[in-house]
Amino acid sequence: MAEAIATVGLGASTVQFVSVTAKLTQRIHEFSSTAEEMPKALRSIQTQLPFLLETCQKLDESEKISLIIKECHREIEDLNKMISKILPGPGDPKLNRAFKAFKSIRYQDRFEHALRKIEHFKTDLILHCCRGTTELPKESRPVQKITHNLPSTPMAYSITRRRLLREVFQTFSDYEYEESGHKFVILHGMGGQVKTRLAFDYARQVSAESESVLVLWFDATSKQSLKEASKILPIDEMVADEPEREWLLIFDNYDDPDHFADIDTFYPPSHGSILITSRHADAGLLGKVIRISGMDEAEGLELLRHRTEESLEDPVHRAAAINVLHTLGRLPLAIDQAGAYIRQQRLPIHMFLQQYESQKKTILGVLTTWELSIQQVESIHITRSKVVHLLTIAAFLNHIEISERLFKEYAQRSQPVPEWLMCFTSGGEWDPHRFRNVVSKLLMLSLAQGRNDHTGDCYLSLHPMIKDWLQSRITDSDRSVYIMEAIVLLASYIESNVQECSLREARGILGHVDACMSSYSKLRTAPFRLGCGHLREHGLTFSSCYVSHGRYREAVEGLQVVLEHDVQVYGQKHTHTFRTIRHLADALVHGGQYHKAHDMLSKTFNDNKDVAGLETLHIVCALARVLTKLDRQAEAERCYETALKGYKLRKDPAKAHEIYLLYERLAEVKLYLDKYGEAESLCTEAHRGYEQDCAYDEDATLDMLRTAGGLANLHRTLGRYKEAEVSYREA
Repeated sequence: MAEAIATVGLGASTVQFVSVTAKLTQRIHEFSSTAEEMPKALRSIQTQLPFLLETCQKLDESEKISLIIKECHREIEDLNKMISKILPGPGDPKLNRAFKAFKSIRYQDRFEHALRKIEHFKTDLILHCCRGTTELPKESRPVQKITHNLPSTPMAYSITRRRLLREVFQTFSDYEYEESGHKFVILHGMGGQVKTRLAFDYARQVSAESESVLVLWFDATSKQSLKEASKILPIDEMVADEPEREWLLIFDNYDDPDHFADIDTFYPPSHGSILITSRHADAGLLGKVIRISGMDEAEGLELLRHRTEESLEDPVHRAAAINVLHTLGRLPLAIDQAGAYIRQQRLPIHMFLQQYESQKKTILGVLTTWELSIQQVESIHITRSKVVHLLTIAAFLNHIEISERLFKEYAQRSQPVPEWLMCFTSGGEWDPHRFRNVVSKLLMLSLAQGRNDHTGDCYLSLHPMIKDWLQSRITDSDRSVYIMEAIVLLASYIESNVQECSLREARGILGHVDACMSSYSKLRTAPFRLGCGHLREHGLTFSSCYVSHGRYREAVEGLQVVLEHDVQVYGQKHTHTFRTIRHLADALVHGGQYHKAHDMLSKTFNDNKDVAGLETLHIVCALARVLTKLDRQAEAERCYETALKGYKLRKDPAKAHEIYLLYERLAEVKLYLDKYGEAESLCTEAHRGYEQDCAYDEDATLDMLRTAGGLANLHRTLGRYKEAEVSYREA
């Protein structure tokens, strides 16, 4: 291993990471080679670690991935410590090894959490591999700039605002450090002034002029987005690693200071420069402000010439172009939209103003420009109103990567199909050509961006300002209708694709859920409540999505709304209410709130002892699982035995599998309480049951093998090695 590392020239932090990961891989391999009963997530980790090592060894110091490596290193260290405690080691006595192997099954949730993080780190490292130049000889590789998260394609505009760029450089140059050790420059202006492009040009030029400056770019749209980004690129650690290095930190789209007032908690403690882009005037309180207003005449004409692809040397054309600039307030985004409209319509520049005046409303020029553009997306099959409806729905989702499949699934699952969606179908089936025809027109008019991935799926993205415009152009009552439809659309997709999503798709869906919930929370008066009435199931779906992403607080909040609705509508003793209580308890347990989950389940059980039903038994089982988390094994034993009696009394063949699973869980508790004989009987019963089900249930085969491994471990613990050998061979 050391020779391999030396060959690729890894840095010191990477060498340590590779060493620890290799040891952990060997430890898990030793365990798996002697124990057939192994947590499913741990087996997945065993598979992922070699890929992680292989990817890491393809990276060298020229690729600035040390921060990801360190974060991954910490996760591997934590996993190693946990495994050292719960997995048997080579030197452990046989009795201890068997006992630890059996108990390791209880740590499935922790292993799953670690697996998700490892997959996340592996994805990030693969992306760095793809972007790097590792195939070149080291001496011929281009010098890598010290930049992180810098957008590769910041926007459609190709015009650099040179005067403003010089002003940014001059402001930082003349600026003395604050008492905090920082220089703050804020690019403030309304949406459409291409502040992000200006920040991008400044960062790119700083990086090009000096390799010693560390440039970090973060999306500051919300506190949550900044937190997620800083997990991958921890700001303090990156700066602390090289305290003498100059650094430039860019917070883009810091547009909501009222709800994100503590942005200073993300500032590094050492000396450096901070550039902030914002539409909110309060952001100017943080430092020196550069007001971003409309383009000057030369810049505006250059942009308009570029977008229309027309020469403006003719005095008449030039005069008409200048009138367009003045009419649009020299707003860069508006000029860009107008140029796209003129080119798409093959319209003489002077004719644009005539159409503009005829369509003008009492709104800003840029909004009227978009109204003009949106009228041009009609086709033979699709009217403008239906395109506007689609765009407005999209405006209440995350503006990045809105998949065509969201709308397709909604059309297929809706009965009847919404009228505005029928135009995207042909013969009752979804017609991707119609959808993509609309997307292509939106691209031509600079109303959206789009792409097709390697599978052919189409994705739509909206500029943040266009998203805001689409939301602002409708009334409050219409807003609530669109938000509700966006929720139904998104929930329909999640419910039908939850098992098939890739990691990237799952993250995209989470972004859409967050966007929906953000818009929903801002409604002044809503005629509906997510989690209630016909939106009850969708509330459960969103909460389940949050649980799967480790966002337990949001999941608990959503489930509490559903529970309140169920108690009020169905009553405390209804099946729906019991089921929601179990979901809520599960979210609380995942979030580490064992006592809250216990109190709720215990009260539900005590208040409903007289209710005979399957859901009551499920409540008892859920309570038993919480008791095991609280290390109250004797109480858990009583709960499991109570539930087992109830299941047997029902004599429902369809629920036999649940009884076998209950045997296993009760056996774990019995084993913990040193009741080996009872544990063996329960394991044997479960094994026989699964064996009978194998004939018609493929999953039962895996269950049978698992219980065979459990029996083998138990027999070995009791020194009955011949019986253990038989069970091991069966497994």
